[in-house]
Amino acid sequence: TATEWREGRLVFRDQPLSDVVADFNRYSIEQFIITDPKLGELRLSGSFRYDGVEDFPQALESVLGLSVEPAGANRWRIASR
Repeated sequence: TATEWREGRLVFRDQPLSDVVADFNRYSIEQFIITDPKLGELRLSGSFRYDGVEDFPQALESVLGLSVEPAGANRWRIASR
């Protein structure tokens, strides 16, 4: 899993959402913004592609119950529902 980023994947195990978003923003053209700092404390595990906006927002919505909405070109806003 340490080298999965070379294959277009990021793997997280019980990481704070703020760290997960920071990694996505480092590797992807798509940029995510957490609207409430408390949401950054939520924990997430999973393996996601960073070269597209498909699996990651879906996981945030279905697993964590968050809302992920477009916020401009290549920008996404993560908020509570």
